[in-house]
Amino acid sequence: MNTVPDTLPPLNALRAFVAAARHESFLKAGEELHVSPGAISRHVKALEEFLNFRLFLRRSNGVELTGAGRTYLEKTEPILTALSGVTQSYLVETEDRILVISTLPIFAEKWLGPHLPAFKKLHPRIRLRIDTHDGVDAVFQHDTDAIIVYTNRPPENVRATYLFGESLVPVCGPAIRNALGEDPPPGELLSQTRLRDTFWPDDWIVWAKAFGHDNDPPPSELSFALYNLVIQSAKSNLGIAIGHTAMIRRELDDRELFAIEKYAIPSPAAYYLIAPGNRPESYNLATFRNWISDQSKRDS
Repeated sequence: MNTVPDTLPPLNALRAFVAAARHESFLKAGEELHVSPGAISRHVKALEEFLNFRLFLRRSNGVELTGAGRTYLEKTEPILTALSGVTQSYLVETEDRILVISTLPIFAEKWLGPHLPAFKKLHPRIRLRIDTHDGVDAVFQHDTDAIIVYTNRPPENVRATYLFGESLVPVCGPAIRNALGEDPPPGELLSQTRLRDTFWPDDWIVWAKAFGHDNDPPPSELSFALYNLVIQSAKSNLGIAIGHTAMIRRELDDRELFAIEKYAIPSPAAYYLIAPGNRPESYNLATFRNWISDQSKRDS
């Protein structure tokens, strides 16, 4: 039985490289793929680390392909183009095609999942697939219709639909909340074990600055690549987390988590549904966009 070789590069990184190489510009590549120039830069860096050689020379006025980068482009761009053509030939361009929405795992689990029964009740004939991505650097795959992102500024050249914002607030389990007393100062919260999500690394920095504190290293910290593990650890009294209120409503309502509400601040980011600006919007996507927008307004 044939297997996929483990030397295949990350597809998102390869697409970012080919676009950046074609334009010799991270900015223009970002516009083409509907992500930020920083996202292109991170994808290219990841590919360079995978290959163990440099693809671009970074200059003050832009980027330039290295010799190895140009050779790699000549070898890989035709393969990527051929893969796109093969995939496109299998996509049925009708309203019966599966609608593919990619979102953060925590959003899928905590918000979208509980609301999907209402969507299917209203639109039982729409075939829906929920994929996940790992953050705002997500790139549209060929069969992805829309992406739900958490950002303070959606990428340019996309159709962006604002869904909702939320607050950031310190949260912990009942034992730690009782030990903190009725009115703990911010400094005391910062001295506790901090629970941190590696995909939302700035939460503690943003919160600390809001109350006049530098982000000094905590005495103890636990980091997780899944926000759900951050929530579970806070419930288990392992430390204090920055709660994203839209994602932890059930835990707060059930008193599994306790928010120190006087220290809640508005999050600088919000949730958006984004779709490529250069594609016509299908009936299914328009239906989903209208539904999720209305549902978000009702929840808010």
